[in-house]
Amino acid sequence: MILPSHRAETTLDLRLALQSLRTYRSFSLRQLASLMPYSHSTVAAVLSGARPVSAFFLRSYLQACGVNSYGEVLQWMDLLRTSDPSETSSAGSVLRSTLRDNGGHTTTDGWKPRLPISSQIDRLKKLSLRQRSEHLRKWLLGELETKDRNAIYRRLEKLYGINAVDLHLFEREEWSLTLDQLNKVAREAKRHGFKDIDPVVELG
Repeated sequence: MILPSHRAETTLDLRLALQSLRTYRSFSLRQLASLMPYSHSTVAAVLSGARPVSAFFLRSYLQACGVNSYGEVLQWMDLLRTSDPSETSSAGSVLRSTLRDNGGHTTTDGWKPRLPISSQIDRLKKLSLRQRSEHLRKWLLGELETKDRNAIYRRLEKLYGINAVDLHLFEREEWSLTLDQLNKVAREAKRHGFKDIDPVVELG
């Protein structure tokens, strides 16, 4: 799947990424418009820059191209609100709707039972690490602007030697953090309001 580059920041970057996604899906403009509640001329105008990209247009465009997972939509909406801050509120509404469609936030229900017997602890930690990583990733992308995430990553790189490039890859679900790294990122994120989960992992 085509995703916007983590270096993308402008409305031009967004339009170019949308064109790349259309090319990837092998859609003509008319084919794409037929899958959206917009006319062919409107779709063409938005992609050419004659009309702005709205959050609701972007969500419809992504759905037409088969982009439905929460993590993917988050990255596109993050670029939209970075390139056009006036769409921040609408992007937030779209993200909340997308999150509901994808089952909602990871919750702590069932995550804090009595500690299992020793033979089950490793399995539980591995499961919890994956869940906690996803919880942290969603919060970083959903709550922080790009500049704020970049500031956190620079601080983590300076203090702990965690490569900022790896953290950007973690955002895109292309890199896994170790337990130690995850704990350090979570601690830094808590300074910005992050609510952590799963004490079983934290005890690791």
